[in-house]
Amino acid sequence: PNYFDPEDFVYRGNDEKEDYFLYLGRVYGGKGCDIAFQAAERAGVRLVVAGQKEEGYQLPAHVEYVGYADVEKRKQLMSKARASFVPSQYVEPFGGVQIENLFSGTPTITTDWGSFAENNLHGITGYRCRTMGDFVDAVQSIKQGKIRSEDCRLFANNFSIDSVMPIYEKYFQDILDVYEGKGWYADGNNIEALTKQYP
Repeated sequence: PNYFDPEDFVYRGNDEKEDYFLYLGRVYGGKGCDIAFQAAERAGVRLVVAGQKEEGYQLPAHVEYVGYADVEKRKQLMSKARASFVPSQYVEPFGGVQIENLFSGTPTITTDWGSFAENNLHGITGYRCRTMGDFVDAVQSIKQGKIRSEDCRLFANNFSIDSVMPIYEKYFQDILDVYEGKGWYADGNNIEALTKQYP
């Protein structure tokens, strides 16, 4: 997995959030921004869009485009949003922005494939959606406070530098065991490193 320094994020609880949803990423169809635009409009919520816009890409009038977000701007946008859309239309190999939002205490509304099937705990850290109706329902559930910011942060801690380091150490030791001829039958190598914390 990718890894993050928790100190790089501002955590805000449910009662500290502002009244907007966020789409942060490259602004083009492959990242699913059209889904975020439509879901926000159907749910009647404010959508702030940040990221590099593909040349010629037209944004609908109901979204608030704030342009490219540097590290500090991203930090603030993610921490203050009620939730963040990450509706990638391809099989996302990791989706770092999804975990960054969780570090900020911000639930994520994602598609239901790729890394999200593992890294977005449905109904706990956000919602995984398969239809437009699902995306709208997810927005409504988050508005009702059904996802707790502290659960998002707790699960995100599985991707802190300290949590990921032993996973990489185990992986490299497993490779070394193959190189040295022990392979499948090598003695155990810190199976506990693969344990995750769940809310």
